[in-house]
Amino acid sequence: MNKKQHISESQLSEILIKRMDEYFIAITGNTGSSARAMHIKTAQRINIQTVQTQCKKSKLFDGDFWGYGINSICDGTEIHSSTDVENFKRLQELNKHQNENRLLWLLTFKVEGESLFVSIFCIDSATFGVNSNLNTKYDLKDFKNARVRARGNVTYVDFIFENLEKPIHFQIDSYAQGGKLNGERLAEYYIEQITKKAEEIKANHQAAKSVVDERKLIEDDVDVIERKLRNIFVGTLVNQTGKENYEDIITGSPKSDIRRRIKQHVDKHPGENIDDYKSLKNAIEFADIEHLKLVILKDSNWQHFEPIFKTKGATEKYFNQLSQIRHPLKHSRKLTDLVKLEGMASIEWFNQIL
Repeated sequence: MNKKQHISESQLSEILIKRMDEYFIAITGNTGSSARAMHIKTAQRINIQTVQTQCKKSKLFDGDFWGYGINSICDGTEIHSSTDVENFKRLQELNKHQNENRLLWLLTFKVEGESLFVSIFCIDSATFGVNSNLNTKYDLKDFKNARVRARGNVTYVDFIFENLEKPIHFQIDSYAQGGKLNGERLAEYYIEQITKKAEEIKANHQAAKSVVDERKLIEDDVDVIERKLRNIFVGTLVNQTGKENYEDIITGSPKSDIRRRIKQHVDKHPGENIDDYKSLKNAIEFADIEHLKLVILKDSNWQHFEPIFKTKGATEKYFNQLSQIRHPLKHSRKLTDLVKLEGMASIEWFNQIL
């Protein structure tokens, strides 16, 4: 995403400092010589430094894009608000340094990766004090939509997420810097940027889900074929040989592999016995596709399977392709286009044969 921002980090600091200056005027009447006024000025400077430090700590400026809002804010759960400093200046009362409207509520947000991070600050304009809650994280895949609201000459932005009881919202700052975006244009910028990012993420998730769904469908097809092959394998050999013990039917490396796997299984399950797996019907679960292929293609066995599979060449080819697509599916490895295409051809062949 383009990292061009509506303002810079330094310009945000300048806006906050300008707002603190206006609070100072609202509280002191611009009489900066009293002890209280000096205390306020010092506190404001320290508070702004604290906010600057915490913005850096939250890595606000490192995201794909970032922004901020003031006065009326909500992090999706709690709403905080105070009147704008320009309205606060118009209040005719004493002890404005104790009035709750002296508090500047600030919300910052950044989009980074697949998440929205929201931080909120409560900045006291009359004494030392900054309360903050940094980097509450929201998944952009849960983003529903965003909207602009206007109340009089005040503009608000709402970010609406699934499962959040309230929209994340904030008031657009009326102070602009250096001809940069402000007002409704700034609100539209925020909405455009977060909507674009959320749509990209949702599209990526949908594409990934489609791949997962496709893999699952292919894996299900392979499982069905494998079950059919095992049933045909056992039924054909038992019927044609008149034997049931796998050791009397299968020879060579398939027999050795099956015997070893049965022993390993029984060693891990003391309640079971090797004799439980003597029959080919029970032993077959320890054979893989390669074993089935070798036994079926063996010269002494091919006559039993030829009526089903027709030709040895095609049988060997499609068994190999079925085995090649099965391995990445069962072991969560990448399924290349070539293996997928050949595997799908083998699935179609077996479906017709079986």
